[in-house]
Amino acid sequence: MWTSAPGMSPTTSSCPPTHLLPQATSPTYPHAVVRTFKAPRLAPALADLVDPVLADETSWDGVQVRGDLGEAAAARVELAGSRLIDVRLTGAQLPGLRLRDCVLERCELSGANLEEAGLDRCELIDCRLSGAVLSAARLRHVRFVGCRMDGVNLRLATGTGVRFDHCELTNADFYAAQLSDGEVLDCALAGADFSQADLAGTEMYGSGLAAVVGSHSLRGVTIDAGQVLSLALAMFPALGITVGDRPTPD
Repeated sequence: MWTSAPGMSPTTSSCPPTHLLPQATSPTYPHAVVRTFKAPRLAPALADLVDPVLADETSWDGVQVRGDLGEAAAARVELAGSRLIDVRLTGAQLPGLRLRDCVLERCELSGANLEEAGLDRCELIDCRLSGAVLSAARLRHVRFVGCRMDGVNLRLATGTGVRFDHCELTNADFYAAQLSDGEVLDCALAGADFSQADLAGTEMYGSGLAAVVGSHSLRGVTIDAGQVLSLALAMFPALGITVGDRPTPD
């Protein structure tokens, strides 16, 4: 059962519910599939949470949170219908975190341990997750917009309807991830590892594919014509193909 957190201020935020706001539109790509993203469902007014503290089994519902939570360490934390703005959780230990119908804006999660987290109908906007651990996470209708996620660990993550939009994903680890019917749009992917991943039905328009690892695992994805050469070059090493200059006859 979701319960309201103690310590809520009598004042409330006036932020409109996210699902009533105009949603960001995707770049127009030929033959792109129109996908339905289930946006977070937030109440019209959220109570400001005063002096937030994360402890084992913390449960917040319908609150707005700001502030520095530092290197919080807590298990079985659950948040629903809430908004986190400029929250600092650098290096936090929050394995098994559960987020449902939440929006995170400009939050700092670099180096955070979110192993086996579960995110459902969530948006992360302009957040930093450099080196964050989301291995074996379960993601459903999660949208990352303008996030810095270099070196993020998404090994063995599963889910559907996950969207990365204009994100920094250099050296990201997608090893054996199963993320179907998603979008990776206009993202930096140099060094990202897709070995043994299953991204069937995912659209990867505009993203750099020249230096990805495990490109042979990108079966079933859709790219645009401008990405063909870069993806082919990324696949050549796995196929043992060498590109060289033709010798000049003597």
